[in-house]
Amino acid sequence: MIKLLRVDDRLIHGQVATTWTKTLQADSIIVANDEVIHNELQIIALKLAVPAGMKVAIRSVEDAIGLLQNPKAQPMKIFVVVNHPRDALRIAEAVPETVEGINIGNYYGSKQLRTEEKIKLDRNIYLDPQDVDTLKKICALPIEFTIQMVPHEPKKKVSDYLQHLGC
Repeated sequence: MIKLLRVDDRLIHGQVATTWTKTLQADSIIVANDEVIHNELQIIALKLAVPAGMKVAIRSVEDAIGLLQNPKAQPMKIFVVVNHPRDALRIAEAVPETVEGINIGNYYGSKQLRTEEKIKLDRNIYLDPQDVDTLKKICALPIEFTIQMVPHEPKKKVSDYLQHLGC
């Protein structure tokens, strides 16, 4: 059902809207985010970025979990996008049997820390210590967890990168 659960702090943008949805053959996108649901302008912008004819739902993380637990979602090919690893963990723990894979593609972490104060996991992934702990928890789940900016790039295991950092 969930073709991919992606952590991308940009949520829906060109790569997500076109390349990823086409590669995954997704028929719908769920944006799960507790902040964006309170910003009408951002909701409109996200909906405008979605390809014509594709279903989109923008929900709080809890409401997104409710949608994913609904039996009507079973036959769908859903692409879930979150902007924080903790939200990916919440969803994966709530509906683990429905998640085919988790991917982190573009994430700059805490806005309070400058990039040079963060741990660089990959070229577009910067973490604070809490993020590292969250990624470790996701790695412990029985779900493939990879780094991949775009579908044509090779998948890289997050666990290998965390080991390389000594985490």
